[in-house]
Amino acid sequence: MKHAQCMRDLLRPLGIYRLDAPFNGGELDVQGEELDKVMAWLEEVQRENSLTTAEDWGLENIARLFVRRPVADQPRKLAAALAAAYGGRVQVADNHQISVPQKNAVRDALGLIRAGYTAAQARERLEEAGGSGRSGAAAMVCVGDYAREPYVIPKLGVRVYCMEELCYCLKENAFLLDGSVMNEELLAFIKKDCGLPELSQVLHPLVRQQGALSDFVCRILIGVGLYDPETVSRVEETLKAGSGLSDYEKHKLQTDHLAEQKRYEEALKSYDRLLERIRENQEMEVPALQALTADILHNKGVIHARQMLYGQAAECFFQAWKTGGGQQDYFADYLAARRMQLPERDYVALAAESPEQYQASLELERMLEATEQAWRETPEYKRLARLRAVRVGGEAVYCEEADRILQTLKNDYRRRTGARKRGSIENI
Repeated sequence: MKHAQCMRDLLRPLGIYRLDAPFNGGELDVQGEELDKVMAWLEEVQRENSLTTAEDWGLENIARLFVRRPVADQPRKLAAALAAAYGGRVQVADNHQISVPQKNAVRDALGLIRAGYTAAQARERLEEAGGSGRSGAAAMVCVGDYAREPYVIPKLGVRVYCMEELCYCLKENAFLLDGSVMNEELLAFIKKDCGLPELSQVLHPLVRQQGALSDFVCRILIGVGLYDPETVSRVEETLKAGSGLSDYEKHKLQTDHLAEQKRYEEALKSYDRLLERIRENQEMEVPALQALTADILHNKGVIHARQMLYGQAAECFFQAWKTGGGQQDYFADYLAARRMQLPERDYVALAAESPEQYQASLELERMLEATEQAWRETPEYKRLARLRAVRVGGEAVYCEEADRILQTLKNDYRRRTGARKRGSIENI
């Protein structure tokens, strides 16, 4: 119940106020709205102060305490990464608990480990218990010891102190991994520093015989049990897809992943760094360089288009078309960006300058009509249509719903700022 209504319910029995009068009622509405804001803020503070429930600035403030900020695209993933850094002995379990270091949680976790459960099995049991009405558990003992000295992952330059940190880093950077990860130093770290000689022994033949990178990484992920089988399978597919690719192509795949996760600013900076590396390249053949460069420019254009920066998107698409040897898809996207950017008269004049692209311009118009029709069928469009109808009947209801929608968009934007054929991200 909102505070304005609560105050009305408290004052009504007194019988001395006209609660529906414009002055009294308006004052109660204003005071109640401010109290609602305070309550919403208190609820947010309570949520963000707990590692198991934080979703926004609480996680970011904790992450700033570390020399190296974990790279995670979702709040729960960031929470899991931060929990792994707490002495290597804490793991977030998704059972909706309020606090990590609960006494019952730790007791339950230790009991499961002593009973012979693996970390993955124990977490599954604890998460199931979370909805049963018991205190449940939000912490559990992880695999192995916490090392005194870190292991530095080759080429990535990331320091890890425990197996959970190692697994997280391998999963998040699967696009960039190569055979240099399979080395004796890592086996020694797993065996001596983390106290897992059995896992080290299982991995040793793969290192000695230079086995498949995907097998090596997945055996680590399965042995530690930090991720479910579906996640391990996705990592395996990523590693197999990346075998035989150059560092430049792996860099691009990782940046494509950032774009797909809507982390647009990070993706644009990464694409720019990759383009600079390509300009300095003396190893790849010119045709391969041109194709890769065109693909990167096109993906930059897609990001700008998603940000509604259609002028910048058009420039990227045009450069991609010129660099890629006149690929028709790139020019079609260039026309689409100009169509969104320019007034209709200017766009018609632009299209007339390229009569050989007349068919492409006609196809674009058909796509725009189909897209507009599809948009009218979406829940978002219907919600906005209802909102416009509500405005006619009541300004207060309209403002409340509009504020809610705007707040959702703001939260989404904050998360974002901090995909097409193989090797490309989706078209506009």
